[in-house]
Amino acid sequence: MADALGAAVRMGLPQSAAALEVRLAEAQRGNLEALESDLSRFLVSSEQPDEVCEAFVQGCLLKYRLSDALELLSVWEADYPEDDRPHFYRGRILEHQLRLDDALQEYLKAVSLNHQNAAASFNAGRVLMTLKKPESAADQFLECSNTLGDPRPGWIAAAGAFRESGDQESAGRYLQMAQGFTGGDVVTAWRLVGEPSESAAVRGNQEAGELAFAREDFEQAAREFETVVAASPGDWRSRYRLSQAQRKLGENEAASANEQRVRDTRAALESCDPLISLLKRDPGNVDARFQIGLTFLKHVSPRQGLVWLDSVLDLEPSHVEAHRAMMEYFEAHSHENPEFERLAKEHRHYLPEQSPEKQSPETP
Repeated sequence: MADALGAAVRMGLPQSAAALEVRLAEAQRGNLEALESDLSRFLVSSEQPDEVCEAFVQGCLLKYRLSDALELLSVWEADYPEDDRPHFYRGRILEHQLRLDDALQEYLKAVSLNHQNAAASFNAGRVLMTLKKPESAADQFLECSNTLGDPRPGWIAAAGAFRESGDQESAGRYLQMAQGFTGGDVVTAWRLVGEPSESAAVRGNQEAGELAFAREDFEQAAREFETVVAASPGDWRSRYRLSQAQRKLGENEAASANEQRVRDTRAALESCDPLISLLKRDPGNVDARFQIGLTFLKHVSPRQGLVWLDSVLDLEPSHVEAHRAMMEYFEAHSHENPEFERLAKEHRHYLPEQSPEKQSPETP
């Protein structure tokens, strides 16, 4: 934090403003301690208290502190009734809680307050798809494509909505537009609308696989879904569709292997359901957070798993098994990111040294 503060001051910000900017950035990444200790003071003294609210809410969502987020959203909305963002974030929480009609109303309220809120349009479309209203969903996805700098998330999602409504021609047209788009940053674009970045680069392949399956072109469908699961191994839905295409092609052994992977992933996710319910009642339960983190790290999404494990360390900085799990992950994936080797060393520092009698004979 000290390095970031120094950089902000060198850029010309007063030290007090620079310190707040650094704390906001830390909060958005889930490090709430730096902001939470002086939250009331910052809300009163800051020239932009809405930015303080947003940073804290983002951090709360990242750390699954939903009740704290909802409480601050009520304050934010009361002070800034024309601000679309409280409705958007409340919609995210309500959608997560499966209160879909309420979530949809919040997203649509956000769009009515700010027609440029592409994320709210996209999220409204996603809820409408869950509610089996693909025609209305397509309208929201296309609205998103008109306001987001990179239109690909809106176009690809609209293709899926048109496909679900039986309009394969429109689905193919929008998918082709997305595939032919150049420029922009597709990973950033998907993240901006609230979708996982891990599978961003292959969302077009996912929809292409669905369209190919609908045309009964199972060879192309299998190729597209293979691309998806190679990039996002925890995507059990695409893996299931791959297994279905493989069955159609008579590739029964490969299909069986993928079906088993799907069963394993779904079982892992189901094991987290009671833990999530527990966290709604007891957000500070370290054991529940650790088990969720470990499950996601191994079976679903490494990125989300690391976020959950990091939330364990926020509550219990010396949690040995969380440090061990993160160290082992960063060591195993050090070739993917130059920062991972450093992070592995940081977590290794918290592990107890191995006693001589437990060391293997080969240990010097």
